[in-house]
Amino acid sequence: MNVSTQAIVLHLAKVNDKVAILHLFTRDHGRVPYYIYGIGSAHKRNRLAQLFMPLTLLDIEAVHLQNRDIQQLKEFTPSYVATQLNSDIRRQTEALFIAEMLFNTLVHPMPDPILFDFLTEVVHHLDQRPDPENVHLEFLVSFLEQLGFGIDPDNPSHRLFRPLFDEEHKDLTRLQRQVLLRALMDYYQQHVPAFRMPHSLDIMTQVFA
Repeated sequence: MNVSTQAIVLHLAKVNDKVAILHLFTRDHGRVPYYIYGIGSAHKRNRLAQLFMPLTLLDIEAVHLQNRDIQQLKEFTPSYVATQLNSDIRRQTEALFIAEMLFNTLVHPMPDPILFDFLTEVVHHLDQRPDPENVHLEFLVSFLEQLGFGIDPDNPSHRLFRPLFDEEHKDLTRLQRQVLLRALMDYYQQHVPAFRMPHSLDIMTQVFA
């Protein structure tokens, strides 16, 4: 079956010198892995990495066969051209972290257009906000609501997270961001089944230290 849909890049994984698997979260079909052929030389691999950077928004055409676990991507074009995301190390680091969180969490191929639209807005905010330092924290709080494990700032047991619900949270110090990030990771681990800590957490700590 030929399909056309919007998609967001979660992860590009090399299989061998000729084949890679591109993991996308699509608006109409949920999470779907696709074969990418002909990656060949280091130049082509670098080119693919640039085309499929984490959280890249795409319009795709693909072939979906019911008896296949990995589908075939036919064509793709960017549906949103970022202005700062691909040139700012802070935004790139946050994109890597958010994409890994999604890769580790959205493990079932179930469509969720509301979630997809939410993630699209996250990408736009990450690219356009003049102060991107808190976007990953805001994402983690909002994503929990999408997953059904939202934080209640009025709950005494959640008092550590109250600064994130304060309109002045833009003034968070680097230490506060680190404490909140670690606390949110612990919260995810406690509430999200089979949650895996993202490898990029250490990179986040270094960049925002």
